[in-house]
Amino acid sequence: MKKTLTIILAVIIAVSLAACGVSSSFADKLSDKLPTESSHTDEEKTDTDKDDDDKDDADNDFDLDTDVDKETVLETDDFKITVPEGYHFMNSLIPDDSDIDSIITDKKNNVLVTLLKEKISDFEDTGVKTVDDYLNLHHESAKGTNVSEIEEKNGEKYFTYEFLNEDLGYTYKYLTICRKSDSHYWVLQGGALKSSYDDYEDTFFDILSSVEFK
Repeated sequence: MKKTLTIILAVIIAVSLAACGVSSSFADKLSDKLPTESSHTDEEKTDTDKDDDDKDDADNDFDLDTDVDKETVLETDDFKITVPEGYHFMNSLIPDDSDIDSIITDKKNNVLVTLLKEKISDFEDTGVKTVDDYLNLHHESAKGTNVSEIEEKNGEKYFTYEFLNEDLGYTYKYLTICRKSDSHYWVLQGGALKSSYDDYEDTFFDILSSVEFK
């Protein structure tokens, strides 16, 4: 299995440094970009906490973006992708030795969308002959918990999984779709805190389904 299959986890969740082979300086660089949530659950919060939450709602950095109806197109030499307004490339986070092509986040860094590519020619002597084979490969190699079966929605085959970031203490959830261009297989992923993932899933499908390769 190529190292990119594990590096992508590090890029999205900045965990398992030893397993992923990612430098601590890179993880430190990424960790302050990831969404976090209060260590208190709703049940644990006191009335004072809840009052403070109400007062801070307007300034909460991790509220959902409300202007999701407006869209913009981001473009590289390899693809173009339609995203909600405010989403932008954050490719400065990509490690030098990674096959990750692009990282996109929203304006509040609530989510990360990642596009990773691998040359089709690299799989000529393997059992991977189709994009479905490639998706199955990633499904079987998913390093997380609650890995779903491969399902289909809006014409896209996908699976989800969860991963606990033990360093940060948060659980994240990811949606994975695979695609094929003329020369590469692509892994398209969207991830967010598990607690807010459901709010973003439809947006992830819209974003990942919009990818057009050149």
